[in-house]
Amino acid sequence: MATRENLVFDAWMRLGNQAGKVLEAPETLAPALGDIRPLLRTWCYPSFEDHHVWLLWKETREESPALRLRRVTWNRFQEREDLAKVLDLEGFLKGAPTRLQVTDARVDGERWHDLEEEADSLAFPPLYFPFRKIVFVDGARYGIEQSFHEGSLRLEWRSVPPPEWALLARWTEKVRQFFEESLASEPE
Repeated sequence: MATRENLVFDAWMRLGNQAGKVLEAPETLAPALGDIRPLLRTWCYPSFEDHHVWLLWKETREESPALRLRRVTWNRFQEREDLAKVLDLEGFLKGAPTRLQVTDARVDGERWHDLEEEADSLAFPPLYFPFRKIVFVDGARYGIEQSFHEGSLRLEWRSVPPPEWALLARWTEKVRQFFEESLASEPE
């Protein structure tokens, strides 16, 4: 028979999967963004901190399209505390995750353009097969995803990216810093 501790652990694993799906689509969280053109999504999922995802999109409903940003933060430790206190784990999971903070802001188009130009000099990183060299247990997961007309590009790495990906990882960190500055100065 499963112990309460095992049941909570199993529910925590399922909750993490549910939250991951929500963070994959930040445009669907309230207020839903509707018909947007996503430009870039990046994320940082530390092992022992809150998870964050940033989505940059071009607003298409306005007369002059503006760049917009959404950050979603999942307060995973508060959610875990909530989960541990409930008696009905399945009922809790039906509505989870609930500890999400959504923040939208305008983005300075000129500063973003500078980052785009810097990205023009980045080379596509070569394929990397980490299991031949390293095994990860903990550490942050970082990633970047760009969608365009017929496809998308998604790259994800652990705390220390492969050496060949270092320039991309540094550029992605600059982008996240720019996004955080945008949220600090232009929140809605």
